[in-house]
Amino acid sequence: MCSYYDLYMRTCLKHSLETGCMPYINYSLDLSADLSIVDCDKFYDIICSNNCGDLFLKDGNALYSPSTGLRFLPCCEDSPQIGYEFLTMSPDQTQNLWVIDPDVGQPGILQFSDKNGAVGCLEYAQESSYVCDYFWEIVSGGGSLSQPSGLSTVYTAPSSNPGCVNNPLIRCFTSRAESFLSIGVNSYSGDTPAYGIYKYDSPCSDPDAYCIDYTEWAIPTPKVLLYNCAGDFVGETTNGSSYWCSGSGCRCPEGAGGSNFAEACITSYNYHDGYNGYYWGKYKDLRTQDMKDNGCCPGILA
Repeated sequence: MCSYYDLYMRTCLKHSLETGCMPYINYSLDLSADLSIVDCDKFYDIICSNNCGDLFLKDGNALYSPSTGLRFLPCCEDSPQIGYEFLTMSPDQTQNLWVIDPDVGQPGILQFSDKNGAVGCLEYAQESSYVCDYFWEIVSGGGSLSQPSGLSTVYTAPSSNPGCVNNPLIRCFTSRAESFLSIGVNSYSGDTPAYGIYKYDSPCSDPDAYCIDYTEWAIPTPKVLLYNCAGDFVGETTNGSSYWCSGSGCRCPEGAGGSNFAEACITSYNYHDGYNGYYWGKYKDLRTQDMKDNGCCPGILA
């Protein structure tokens, strides 16, 4: 009679002869690596003394290849978000720039497996202060930065900006990603409008303002908000034509037959998109060449 032990051993022997490996239930992977303090910009060798075939990473915040080794993720691959105080500055003014939510390392566990299904784990650690290396530079324009690297820097605007040629384009970057920030350096005073924009992104974005009741509605002439060179609101004007309907044939905010408010919204939207150079959701530059030459440089137009 064959005992359970004999059956188990015969099964093990058969598996070993067919695959060259012990059944994975008989062993776990014996892994080793120097992962006490890891860096996402480096590759790490993973050593295993008893794996059957190539190792592969089963679970963990990393990439692994037997030929290149292990690299941790995220590895500074997300574009940094730039924090700022002002989009429009005055000559010689300073402001702080910083990285919003920088990548910070965390400890964790990596789980490996071999072709036979055996599993082994490795723990790794990253210092809580670990972050990507962030760098700063002025790509074009004027001014200066207090330091070229780190989580923050201080930008000083140029002393003058004729023709807006000194508006800075600032780049923040890591080894694998980058972001840009445009700033306007304004030296033009007064409330002469420098740019304008429609009050709403479309005439239908606030239907409650137009529906008087179910049988009457009015879409007024679109309003334009005006701002000066420093970015301050200085007033509003109108641009285009109004649409209205009154009586039993009107439908508001929607309905079948008659003069439908929703259809009028589409008509109004298409008619006013580009009317006199104004486009829904976009700023129109109202500056004269003389204003630009004298330093009218709002950040929204930089």
